[in-house]
Amino acid sequence: MNTLKQLLLLLALAATAFALTSCQTTKGLGRDVEDLGENIQGK
Repeated sequence: MNTLKQLLLLLALAATAFALTSCQTTKGLGRDVEDLGENIQGK
């Protein structure tokens, strides 16, 4: 039973880390798209 708890904890930590990382990636992608749009408009 202890091994199952450790496995679930590890999966929860991995899911949290993945969620936090994807948020940063999405935020960076949004900035890149915004910069590209501004360059196309000549601002």
